[in-house]
Amino acid sequence: TSDATKVASANTVKTLQDNKLDKTALNNTLTSTSIEQALTAAQGKVLLGMFASSHTQNGYQKIANPLDPSKPLIIQWGKPGIINSGTTINFPIAFPNQVFIVIASDYQGNAAIGTSNWTLTNFQSRSAVIIAYNWFAVGS
Repeated sequence: TSDATKVASANTVKTLQDNKLDKTALNNTLTSTSIEQALTAAQGKVLLGMFASSHTQNGYQKIANPLDPSKPLIIQWGKPGIINSGTTINFPIAFPNQVFIVIASDYQGNAAIGTSNWTLTNFQSRSAVIIAYNWFAVGS
């Protein structure tokens, strides 16, 4: 019962005691294959952080990597407005390991655009004209 004024039977208390979580059966690693151990609160926070996101016009989404938690897949995007060729565009967050690809697309349909000089924190636009575009990047 959920009534706090009622006393639990001895049988109910024994069942709860027999089936309680063993506090020593905690797991402090995300790569364990144990089905007997519970994840610690600290590792739960690490797991939650592996799915961090910012779903804004210039945003990102992390996707957890269960084989190597330090290397999540990160997708980032943005719409910097009208810019000149060679303008440096900063990613919403830095990639911790590497950038796989950065793609840009003219959203007004006027010109071709490219990207260059990729770093963990930014890239440069490449276009023959002043242009308005969107960009998309994937890395780890």
